[in-house]
Amino acid sequence: GKETKVSVASLIDIEKNEAPGVITIITSQDIEAIGARDLIDVLSTIPGFNLASDVQNGLAFGIRGNWAEEGKILYMIDGMFMNELAYGSYVVGNRFPINSIDKIEIIRGAGSALYGGLAGLGVINIITKQGQKLNGHKIFVNGGTSTNNISRAGLNYNFGGTLLNGAEISICAMSNFGNRSNLTVQLPDSGMVGFKDSSQVTNQMFYLNFKKNNFVFRHLMEDYNFQSTFEPIHSITRTLLDEINYTYTKNKFSITPTLRYKWQLPWNTQYGNQIFYGPQNTVTQRTNLGFTSSYNFNINYNLSFGGNLYNDGYKYFYSPTQIATGVKRNYFFGYSVFSELFLNLKFTKMFIGLRCDKYNDFKSFWSPRLTASKSYKHFFYKALANVSYKVPTIQNIVQSDNAGIKPEIIREMQFQLGYYNKNFEISSTIFYNKLDGLIVFFVDSLQNESYKNRGKMNTRGIETEMKWKIGKLKISANHSFYQPFNSTSSDVLIEDSNEKLGTFSFPLHKLYFGFSYQLNKDVTINIFETFLSKKTIVASKITIHNSGATVLKNENNINITCQIQNLFDDKLKLNFGIYNVLNTKNYYGYAYKSGYQPMIGMGRELFFQIKYSL
Repeated sequence: GKETKVSVASLIDIEKNEAPGVITIITSQDIEAIGARDLIDVLSTIPGFNLASDVQNGLAFGIRGNWAEEGKILYMIDGMFMNELAYGSYVVGNRFPINSIDKIEIIRGAGSALYGGLAGLGVINIITKQGQKLNGHKIFVNGGTSTNNISRAGLNYNFGGTLLNGAEISICAMSNFGNRSNLTVQLPDSGMVGFKDSSQVTNQMFYLNFKKNNFVFRHLMEDYNFQSTFEPIHSITRTLLDEINYTYTKNKFSITPTLRYKWQLPWNTQYGNQIFYGPQNTVTQRTNLGFTSSYNFNINYNLSFGGNLYNDGYKYFYSPTQIATGVKRNYFFGYSVFSELFLNLKFTKMFIGLRCDKYNDFKSFWSPRLTASKSYKHFFYKALANVSYKVPTIQNIVQSDNAGIKPEIIREMQFQLGYYNKNFEISSTIFYNKLDGLIVFFVDSLQNESYKNRGKMNTRGIETEMKWKIGKLKISANHSFYQPFNSTSSDVLIEDSNEKLGTFSFPLHKLYFGFSYQLNKDVTINIFETFLSKKTIVASKITIHNSGATVLKNENNINITCQIQNLFDDKLKLNFGIYNVLNTKNYYGYAYKSGYQPMIGMGRELFFQIKYSL
C-alpha cells in the first residue's frame, strides 16, 4: 500500500515501513469504512489487542497476552498524555469523539525509549483533524438500540478553519451516554445479573486547538463517568489539560519547548463508603516543562534529543482521609533526558536511542533501543531491540507494602518482514517479551489490597497482517497468537503447571477479517468479523488464590455496516449497521487470579450516525 510518514515511533518523521517500531496506522477513512461507533471498535481490529475488564466495569485493552491497563499502554491525543496519574490507566468505551480523528498511530511494542514509564508495551497516538481538514461546522448525531432498549446516544460538534490573521482553530465538543451492555445473563458462579441498569457511561468533552505559525495552544476538558454493576458506585475520571509549545527553526536545527499542565480526579469513586474508598479518591496534578530538538547533519544523519522536568502532586479528595493518614499533600519530582541518532546507511536505516528517567525515590532507569530497518522496492524488514519499563504510579507507591515497590523491567525483541505494492500489503512479526518484577494488584487472605512486584512474565508470538484492494473491494485480515514461556507470575497465568493455556481473560488466537465494497460513488457496504479462541476468566467476585476459573467457548463477532454519502444533498452522510449480528455473548474477564466478576458486552445492536456539514 501507499507508504505514510509517521511520527509516533521516532523523533523525526519517517515512512511507516522504515520506522523503528511495529506500527499500524488507522486513517479517518478506515474508521468510516468499518462504521466504528467508538475507539473500542477501532482498536479491536488491531493484532494482539484484546479487551478485558478492570474493577468497577472499567474496560481496557491488553496486548499480546499481557494486561496493559495500569500504565503499560500510553494513550496520547496530539502527543498529550491521557493516562491518569494515580494508576496510569485509560478506560475505554463511549469515550473519545471518533469523528474528530484524522488518524491513529499505534506502536505494538515497547515505547519507553521515547515516552518513559507508561509506554512499556504499546503506544496509541490519536491525531485529531485540525483547521482546514475540518473546514467549517460539522454536527454528528448517533444512537443505538439493543434488546429493545437504548444502547447509546450522542451529539458531537466539530469546527475548523482559518482566522483572519492566518491562525488555525479547531474545536471539538461532545456529549454522549450509553450502556456497556443491555443484557441480563447468568454469570458462571451466580444468579441472574442485569447490566442494563448498572453499566451506564456518560461523557462530556471539549477540546480546543489553536495554531499560528509555529505557536500552538491546546486546551482539553473531559468528564467521564461509568457505573459499576457489582457495587452501588460510579467512577469518574475528570481531566483538565493545557499545553503551549513553540517551534523555532534555523538552518539544520529546530527546537520545540513545551509547557503542560494536567489536573485530574483520576479514578474517583462516587457513592461508596468513604472509609474504604477514601484512600483511593485523590486529586492529582502534573506540571511538565520539556523540549525536543533536532539537528540534521545531512540527508543521512540526524541527531534528536530532549528532556523533561515534572512535578506530580496528589492530595486526598475526602478530607477525613487526610486527617486519618496524616498526609495533606504529597509531591513527586521527576526528570528525563533522551536522545536518538538516525543513520541512513547503504543497506539499512538505524536508530540508536537512549532515555534516562529519574522519578521520585527510584534509581535512575535507562531505556536503550537499537533498530535496523529498510524498504527495498516492494519488500521491507525491521529488527528491533528495546529495554522498556513500567514506572510505579502514585497509587502503586502509596498502596505498596512498606513502599518496597520497584519499576517493572520489560525486555523486547521483534522482527518484521513485509511485502507491499500499490494495491496489496502483507507483513509478519515475531516478538519476544520478558517482563521482570511484574507489578500486580494483590489481595491477601485478610482482604488487604496492595501492589507488589511478583514474578516474571515472558511471552512470545507471531502476528500477520494483510490488506488488499481489488477494484471496488477492499479486504483486510490479521491473525495474532501469543504464548507464555518460562514465566513465574501465578497472579496472571491460568495454570502455573501448564503455561500453554495462556493468561487470564486473553485468548491465545485472534482472527480478524474485513470486507468493504463500494456499490457506487455514494454507497459502501462493510462486513467485518472477529474470531477469538477459548479464553479463561475468573468466575467469582472475590476469590483468594483460587481462581474459580471458567473456560469460555470461542467467540465469533460479525458486524455489518453501510455508509451513504450525499443523502438528499451533499451535506448529509448516513452511517448505520448491525453490530454483533450473531448476538454472541462476549465476556470481558478480569486479568488477575485475585478475582472480580466479568463484564458482558452488548448483545446485537442496531446503530446509526448522521453527519451534517454546515
